[in-house]
Amino acid sequence: MKIGTARESYDRKPFLKIALTGASGAGKTDWAARSPRPLILLTEVQAFPSIVVANPEAVCVQIEKWQDFREAWAAITTGRPCEIETEAGEIQPALAVKLGGQEFTIQTVILDTMTDLQRLMFASMIGADAGRIDRLDFATASNNLSIDKHGILIAAAEEIFRQQRAIPCNTIFLTLSTQKEDETGARQTLPMLTGSKLPYAMGQYFNAAGLAQVRRTDNGGIQHVIRWVSPSAAAICKPGPGWPATITNSRTAGETTLGSLLRFTFPDLPVAACPTDSASFVTASASVAAEPIPVSFSAPAAQPVAVVSPSRPRRA
Repeated sequence: MKIGTARESYDRKPFLKIALTGASGAGKTDWAARSPRPLILLTEVQAFPSIVVANPEAVCVQIEKWQDFREAWAAITTGRPCEIETEAGEIQPALAVKLGGQEFTIQTVILDTMTDLQRLMFASMIGADAGRIDRLDFATASNNLSIDKHGILIAAAEEIFRQQRAIPCNTIFLTLSTQKEDETGARQTLPMLTGSKLPYAMGQYFNAAGLAQVRRTDNGGIQHVIRWVSPSAAAICKPGPGWPATITNSRTAGETTLGSLLRFTFPDLPVAACPTDSASFVTASASVAAEPIPVSFSAPAAQPVAVVSPSRPRRA
């Protein structure tokens, strides 16, 4: 039993746990990859071009099968808390993780995406990833779509959500979004996850839940934004304490990044952040239109991403 004041308990964990939902091309991966010293569990290889542009030294673990995730997740959840000293002389919390015969010093764990990870879970459950069945053989696959298996799938996702709360570093879980109508006919934007209740319950496992969108500015330009507060019940959003309703993903070093959110949320504590990260993001968000516009995503040509230790300074 742990007893203490709310402030004391809060200060012992200067990390942020964030869920971010959005359509493909809305800027989820780009924003997450610019977090301090990230380790990215990547189920969607098409995200590599965005990562290369945002942070070419990000450590990427390609998750092709459920067992790949199990091995990487075990390494992360048993990681050793440590500290690093930045070029600016800051002492920051970090996590030492042994993975693939190497040790990495990380500060943020990113899952890209939870939507696709559930697909890998299901493939493992029905034996598709081991080649025991043909996923295109509908007659065979339909025999494996039991209610019990769906229940196990949902329970496994909830357990991953629970476990990430205890990891002593920042976490960002990305999910694709889907549109759904409630009983009144109102449309909602929800995380694309298996389970009727899971998309609604996911937010309880995170400090904040955001919706990544592409919007048009007052002067006719295009902006990538993250909405932490929905003006209605049309999206699953949850802000951190004192955060603005919407921030601009400006792609400018130090602006509206995870490190910025950390510096704002824990102003008197050492946090995982880059020297350029600034808490001034609160006043940095530009005016945007009320409605999102269709995503038009043109990724740069893919380049090799080296798996390197982030113990070196990531950027000046």
